[in-house]
Amino acid sequence: NHSIFLYGNTASVLKKLRKRLLSKVPKLKIAGIEASKFRNLSEEEMDRLINKINKKKPKILFVSLGSPMQEIFSFKLSNQIKKPHIIIPVGAAFDFLSESKLQAPKLIQNLGFEWLFRLINEPKRTWKRYILYGSLFILLIVKQRLTQLFQD
Repeated sequence: NHSIFLYGNTASVLKKLRKRLLSKVPKLKIAGIEASKFRNLSEEEMDRLINKINKKKPKILFVSLGSPMQEIFSFKLSNQIKKPHIIIPVGAAFDFLSESKLQAPKLIQNLGFEWLFRLINEPKRTWKRYILYGSLFILLIVKQRLTQLFQD
């Protein structure tokens, strides 16, 4: 009974996603769809988007911009769109559900190596996230554990 709004990704992916969602859930209410500009929105663009979302009154807003941009964007929106609302950052879900990009096979997912599958398939887009930031994250965990060890 609740409507959804899809924000992010490209117009072509959103078109495929809408078609696929409606074929799977014919009674799904899609209040609106808006493609990403692949950059931070200007104040005017943000106001336009907020007005569009508020006018359509979706119960759930799905945001597909990639991490951490989608989380930051969702937080900014959370104080500006009318309630009740739920904002869910979904990462690459639009790509996978629309079948625009391959998702890792279940075995690879279950082994915890989906990141490696994505790195191999999209190295230019994902290398920084998985190699640079992933390594930094592991180093920070090791540092925290060592600090805890020597404080006890």
